[in-house]
Amino acid sequence: MKVIYTDQSYDSLEDLTDFLLEEQGWELEKLLEFRIKLLDRADALETTYNNYQQEDYLEHLGKGHRRVIRGACQNHLLD
Repeated sequence: MKVIYTDQSYDSLEDLTDFLLEEQGWELEKLLEFRIKLLDRADALETTYNNYQQEDYLEHLGKGHRRVIRGACQNHLLD
């Protein structure tokens, strides 16, 4: 599996960054650590994709798309 970051994904990450800094009052150091962990987790999908549920809405593409669902309580700050 190959992980591809789209322009939309980078825009969404930037929106999330702005929200956490401006609306939630996160400190920059905490935010940067979170971003690194988030991107590392996404990169890890290249080797761990079989551990996750198939994405039914993309099944028609025949590429075996997967999804990862993580809750804030289950995995606070991606620990």
